[in-house]
Amino acid sequence: MLPTTRLRRVVLSAVLAVAVAVPAVAGALPEAASPLEVELPSGPSATVEDGTATLSNGLISRTFTLDGFTSALTDLRTGVATEPQADFALELAGAAALTGDQFNVTGHEITPTDNGGLALTFTLTTTLPGHVTRTYTIYPDTTVIEVDTDLAIPGSYTGYTLDAVGAPGGTATAHHFNAGYDWRGSDTPDWSPTVSPFGGEHTGDHRVTTTGDTLDVTGQWLSVDTGTGTVFQVLQRVNYDSSHVAYDGQTALAHVDLADDLIYLGPFEADLHLDNPAPAPVRSRDVLPGQTLPLERVVTGLATDTDDEAWQHFRYLRDHAWNGWQPRVTFNSNGVDSNRISTGAKDDMDMAETIRQADVARQLGVETFILDDGWQAASGDWCPDSPDCPEPRTGKFPDRFPDAEFTAVRDAIAPMDLGLWMSPMHFNPGSDTYGEHPEWACSPLGDGLALYTAMQPDTSSNEAGLGTWNAGNPDLIAHIEQRITRAIETYGSTYFKFDFLAWIDCVGAGDDASMYEYREAFVAMLDRLIAAHPGVTFQIDETNDYRLFPFESASRGPSWFANGNPTPDQSLHNLWVLSPFVPAQTLGQSTLGRHRDHDADYLMAIALTSHLTFFNDLTSYSPEAVETTRRWVDLYTANRERFTGVVYPLLDDPLGGQTWTALQSWDHDTQSGALMAYRQQDPDPTTTIALRGIADGDYEVTDAMTGELVRTSTADELRTGIDVTLDHTDTAAVWFVHPA
Repeated sequence: MLPTTRLRRVVLSAVLAVAVAVPAVAGALPEAASPLEVELPSGPSATVEDGTATLSNGLISRTFTLDGFTSALTDLRTGVATEPQADFALELAGAAALTGDQFNVTGHEITPTDNGGLALTFTLTTTLPGHVTRTYTIYPDTTVIEVDTDLAIPGSYTGYTLDAVGAPGGTATAHHFNAGYDWRGSDTPDWSPTVSPFGGEHTGDHRVTTTGDTLDVTGQWLSVDTGTGTVFQVLQRVNYDSSHVAYDGQTALAHVDLADDLIYLGPFEADLHLDNPAPAPVRSRDVLPGQTLPLERVVTGLATDTDDEAWQHFRYLRDHAWNGWQPRVTFNSNGVDSNRISTGAKDDMDMAETIRQADVARQLGVETFILDDGWQAASGDWCPDSPDCPEPRTGKFPDRFPDAEFTAVRDAIAPMDLGLWMSPMHFNPGSDTYGEHPEWACSPLGDGLALYTAMQPDTSSNEAGLGTWNAGNPDLIAHIEQRITRAIETYGSTYFKFDFLAWIDCVGAGDDASMYEYREAFVAMLDRLIAAHPGVTFQIDETNDYRLFPFESASRGPSWFANGNPTPDQSLHNLWVLSPFVPAQTLGQSTLGRHRDHDADYLMAIALTSHLTFFNDLTSYSPEAVETTRRWVDLYTANRERFTGVVYPLLDDPLGGQTWTALQSWDHDTQSGALMAYRQQDPDPTTTIALRGIADGDYEVTDAMTGELVRTSTADELRTGIDVTLDHTDTAAVWFVHPA
């Protein structure tokens, strides 16, 4: 750190000439106008001068007034600027709220990040002991800024505003996203729990949208249309009822209201949803002296319109948050299960079956071969079921694999990569780890689930193990992290599907963890693993609500969104209703799951924008289906960038299967992508489709599979709408669109 006396003008001119690492520049605030400036070769810059601080990247800027810590956002493309606003607040139990303008800035730091950004961090103090740090990170090529808050002021907090922007006179739209596909009805997107004793029925489809001049609702995406552009905020927090976005006609904000929370029941939410019935909060976030509590991240940005919002956020995820992650064509062995070598949820994958499935997977063009829950001897130990690591039910079931390092498996599936299913926060009571460390279990629920599993070890998910660990125990977290690292470095796994996640309260075990702390311990471990292993994919199973969906999950990679085999209209609906907000390429659902009922060409056209995963017994596919599917997989892998842009939903909601619908994958930089039109059961063979995000110019539309020219169109024609004709129902047209 540079001493205050050296905080004159710091210009890293050498860095502008060569792309080398830039050290952090930090210090207390100068009393005089002694400017501090850092600029990266890629464009982001941070300047502290004359009582203000500014982050800029040539597209937007955010300016902070250091005496009151208010802020203004400016869209440098249009000149539109927001109003000054205290941008955070803390709600202490039994006390008045603390707002940002009640704090003094006592230090700051400017730091380049590993993913191309530039972070400006302020240290803030008030009359209470401790401090708050606020970090704002800007990137070179997108109009969003990450906002992170670390809270180190002791107290009991019942809520907090994570970021606020002054945007008077606008119209607000809030989007609330639900996961939990397991319990949604097959005939309607609406659902509600069987019992809702405390009001607040959690109803609605995967996305619920609210619009008004003012609003304060559970949600994760807020857009305020000011008439000259939009201000938007994306909350990277699980879809608890307490995750809020709000607009009062003057200020847009993302905030957390813990008064909404009581308990969340994961897979049981279909039957019982419990809101807090009391008039006051019954939950809080507690900070003890010497502790620091990282609050959830918010991404705040400016856009010219809602289509630009989606693109700017998507570009931030793709180019920075994902750290180079790209979707791959995968196979998951979950569907290979007729209870041949087990009686519960574990699949039937042994060495011989791995060889059989791998032969078809190679024919299909699969890139990552994922073994589901049958691979492990026991959750908690997480080693391959083999002579050197036998199943706890010794003698009842044969060893599945010949070695405990997956050497034979990797040889059998080559050149495909290996992936593994894991339930990292759960254990089988027969595992060696639980036998050695029973104190690591979450009390009382984890102990109860362990007993339940031991009583019925061969049924359903008990076979994998439902005992629940206590995430508040640092020794346990170190053990889990070491076992995942072993799977990467020794077993060669490049992909993990994390399942059985539920955030619960653990008490009486020495290292207590509230449901908030439980989730945060897991996410912190996940982020360490992502940082240490950038080539490894970590997928979150989001088929039950209140895991990490939507943006805690989507900002880290793919999810498994829909169990079973959704019908074509359900698969399309999942992509359509969550787009363009949750990137379609992160949404995993069964590819070719309905191959006995529908043409493989149609099913593959539906899957193109999703996280392609074959989820069934591959040997059940006909030779014709395998051959057809391989053509589509080759098309996808040769043109991956065309199908993995920001996805816009077009035409009507496909649910019900009676109408035309369409999806458009688009890259605003290259002005190219793909248009996928689906006739479903609509009696009309022709429809007109208007495209989104189209810049001025002339475009060619070509058939994606044949390369034949379909038409040449002007931008106005594409925006107004072009005709698509399909002679048969349940068929699709897949076209590439690119500048002429």
